[in-house]
Amino acid sequence: MAPRRRIQDGDPPQDAVEELQLVNVEFDQAGGNNVGAQAPNMAPNVDLGEAVVSLRQMMEENRKATEENRQMMVESRRLIEEARAMAHQLNCQVDCLNSCVDRRLAQLFELVNKNTNDLGELRQLLNKPVLQTRALSSDGRDFPNLESENVNLPSNGGGRGEQPRPVNSTPPVTTTVPTPQRVNVGESHATSSKIHVEQPPPRQGVA
Repeated sequence: MAPRRRIQDGDPPQDAVEELQLVNVEFDQAGGNNVGAQAPNMAPNVDLGEAVVSLRQMMEENRKATEENRQMMVESRRLIEEARAMAHQLNCQVDCLNSCVDRRLAQLFELVNKNTNDLGELRQLLNKPVLQTRALSSDGRDFPNLESENVNLPSNGGGRGEQPRPVNSTPPVTTTVPTPQRVNVGESHATSSKIHVEQPPPRQGVA
């Protein structure tokens, strides 16, 4: 049997496994039961102990790589969960923002409609003819209609301290008021003078 090469570090795992299987078969055929013993018909350069150690190292490296992969998967899963939570929070914020925008738009439309109605009412009021205008004197009494043609208001507009003139007045009255006169020599009688007081004419308007 041709001598077999020693298993070296860095050999492909499949080659090392096949080599180890061949070594085990030959070892069993030789009847050996000691891992470190050499079979009589085996090549002197084959050491089962080193092969087992190398295989264990490869298995440990594979285990470490598997653990690293598992940790990477856990980290990836954690990042995915965080991304989902952030997406859910963002969706909630967007929904809240949409609700606020809808509410603000509704309030704005309501205000615009109210202003439009107010403008319409104001336009109607401006288009209506002026009907009657009444004023109050300082003591709270109504003046006659300001638009009446036959009503004469006080000259000062009915200020405080002046009473409005009555609507129906009496005709002019002549009052005789005796006044003392200077008596000359030779005159023994007193004369009297007449003072004419005119009353305003009666008003024709409606109070």
